[in-house]
Amino acid sequence: MIFQIESALGINFGVIFIFFFIGILLIKWIANELGWSSSLLKALFVQIPWVIISVFSIFFIFISERIFIDLISNAYILLIGTIIVSVFYEKNFKLSFLFTLLIQGILFVLTNFTTILFNLYIYVALQNDNLMSGGIIMFNISLIVMLVITAFFSFWGNKVQLIKRKGLIAITSITPSFFILSISYLIFFATFSFTFFIFLLLSLACGLIIAFGLKEIAYRRLPFDEIKKVVRLEKEKKILEVNNLVVHYPLLAGMLKRQIGAVKAVSGVSFYIKTGETLGLVGESGCGKTTVANAILGIVEKTSGEIIFNNKPIPEEYPKYLRRKIQIVFQDPDASLNPRMKVVDIIAEPLK
Repeated sequence: MIFQIESALGINFGVIFIFFFIGILLIKWIANELGWSSSLLKALFVQIPWVIISVFSIFFIFISERIFIDLISNAYILLIGTIIVSVFYEKNFKLSFLFTLLIQGILFVLTNFTTILFNLYIYVALQNDNLMSGGIIMFNISLIVMLVITAFFSFWGNKVQLIKRKGLIAITSITPSFFILSISYLIFFATFSFTFFIFLLLSLACGLIIAFGLKEIAYRRLPFDEIKKVVRLEKEKKILEVNNLVVHYPLLAGMLKRQIGAVKAVSGVSFYIKTGETLGLVGESGCGKTTVANAILGIVEKTSGEIIFNNKPIPEEYPKYLRRKIQIVFQDPDASLNPRMKVVDIIAEPLK
């Protein structure tokens, strides 16, 4: 009995520790997909109530009112998480609640099923049953096959590149498939090695149908009019202006990495480009041409100066919408082609 309690506690603490970091990355990723702040610190603060309450609820794992304790714990996590999201992300209560519900719902399903599966693995190892061990092997293979095929289908297709939240479609499609496959294994774990193919097909069918439906909905909601719309720029208007741009690369030395100097790559460069104009930046190798371009694109941090695009200064935290406005065209033509598209589609795309 003592060994059972220690094993259960160890598994639960291990699962919570793993999913604490997975949850932070999940919050950061979904917030970025929604166009919210992608700050890692904000994601950490949102995830902290989950780990505290989850650790506290572990100590009630063997009492009879375990289900009641789980309901109370999840209600507290949802309430506190909603408040924290509304404060840190500055969203209304409804959006904060839906965001928290999505995150905690995914974590609830994954942590509970992972805990059950780990406990089942230990049980099978103690029983030393070859039939059940074969079921575990077939479950792992089925799980990998389901994940690979469902994820591949979620990202497959020529038009899928126009969808902004492809990863969200993949996760939404994989979660119920994982649920079906895990439930099937937990119910039929003793004979799963004989029936795994049926449950694999069932979980795959569920995931692919959901992915297909979500992709079709996303295709119908694509703003083709905005994509095809030609923006007419005003003639002789300054579209890009660089004022006294300075970029220095610091030189660090010693164990404390103190700055002992700097490489002055760009020092006081100023120019502007009007609509319809082409500007050539000429100089010898190493004079700072690429650094100027990288500073405009936000790839390297500028030391001082001002970069103005369309009469608006570009902020320090490079906004996502500008990535579609200012781009690099590399000299290598192969790097400018989409390897996932057929040649006929690449040629026909501008004509369409």
